[in-house]
Amino acid sequence: MSKTKMVLLAAGASLAMVSTFGCGGSKATVSDIKGDEEVVSIRNELLELCNKEYIKDNFCGIGQGKSNSESVASQVANTAAKADLASSVQTGIESRAKNFFMNSPDGQAMEGAAARAIANVSQDIVDVRTQKTRMMYNKAENQFTVYTLVTSSRTAAMELAKQKLRASQELVEIQRTINLDANVDRILD
Repeated sequence: MSKTKMVLLAAGASLAMVSTFGCGGSKATVSDIKGDEEVVSIRNELLELCNKEYIKDNFCGIGQGKSNSESVASQVANTAAKADLASSVQTGIESRAKNFFMNSPDGQAMEGAAARAIANVSQDIVDVRTQKTRMMYNKAENQFTVYTLVTSSRTAAMELAKQKLRASQELVEIQRTINLDANVDRILD
């Protein structure tokens, strides 16, 4: 059997078996398969959902998992989504801090210490919500593919970062040494 026929056969089998699960558990059938291309791009669909619904007040993370077991695929997707979320949180926090460091004389003096204080903020994020999960089953390959979108509040992440800055003994020492009257909360505002 040719590769094209195998792909079409797999696509047809996938089309018959594909279903999606949203936040409320609703089910829908995916019907857009074009040749050997992946179904619509579920990752892009979740990214678009993040940008439309969640990005204003939340950080987002999207993950994908594949396995013969639906449970394992879900776990892998969830872990990958949380890692993507952590990267997004860390990038957002570091970006705000970098802006402060560049535009404030106080920031230039505290830059290294502040960067170290917030270096691993994303690992401490606990306010993670699963917003949407999509599952596909490819019968020909006996594989589940799960995509997951998770979010975490921007406000909560920034507050966590500020707590780490307030707790940094290194920053307190720098402020004392050079007699700075800088409020560490300003770093992430």
